[in-house]
Amino acid sequence: MSRPSFQFYHGDWRRNAKLRRCNHLQRGIWLEIMCLMADEDEFGILRWPLADIANAVPCRIAELRTLVEREVLKGADRGETCRPLIYTPRHAGKDGTPVTLIPEQPGPIWYSSRMVRDSYIASIRGKGSRFGESPKAAPIQRTGDGPSASSSSSSAEESTTSAALAAEGRDAVATLANCPHEQIVALYHELLPQCPKVVEWNDARRGYLRSRWREKSKPNGSTQGYTSVEGGIAYWRRFFDYVGKSRFLTGQENGRDGRQPFVADLEWLVRPTNFSKVIEGKYHR
Repeated sequence: MSRPSFQFYHGDWRRNAKLRRCNHLQRGIWLEIMCLMADEDEFGILRWPLADIANAVPCRIAELRTLVEREVLKGADRGETCRPLIYTPRHAGKDGTPVTLIPEQPGPIWYSSRMVRDSYIASIRGKGSRFGESPKAAPIQRTGDGPSASSSSSSAEESTTSAALAAEGRDAVATLANCPHEQIVALYHELLPQCPKVVEWNDARRGYLRSRWREKSKPNGSTQGYTSVEGGIAYWRRFFDYVGKSRFLTGQENGRDGRQPFVADLEWLVRPTNFSKVIEGKYHR
């Protein structure tokens, strides 16, 4: 799901030395790209080839390459390798343990380091983020471009929470932040043997599933969410069981114009739009 807004630090925008090397057209293009990144399921990240971004803005690829050369737009195109994005938190003037927000991986992947960093900080704010109490939060959830927002919770909030409750809360957040990919893939194979088998579970596919896992862990409408891995696995078991009752999703409906029947695979099921349509019953009529 995309957010209705994202933070824009106008002072940092005007002071950004790399951005000041760009002309007004290129700055406008970068703002359009940030809006595209804000609409993505992985906030701040576009897994699109550079040509697709040029079509979406729209602009010339040469302008995008200038943004890449000036290190405003970061990442890698198809056939290239993206270097890791590593964030080192600071507290009381000391460096904390570095966190890999985006691991080294093949392109296409483009990102705003500010948006990705802010999203990570927002995901751990108030969850024991001091050094020595590090939450085992996984990288990237989804939030603007310049220095990061404040990541410390107030002392008043900390004083009202007992050590036991704080530890329990950190453990729950850390547990749900780490999607159990292997268990869910195994469930998919067990309950949907008629669907294509997962042969390769790459970073892009892991990103889709991780986002759906976190998304469904939170209460939303008639869905209560889940607070443990066991509860999450139970939800996904029900989901795959429901998928198995759709003749269309399991290849039991004739294809149009003599084509082969459609059969949903796991990547298709966990893409945001498809996932929403499945749980809304669009393929069970």
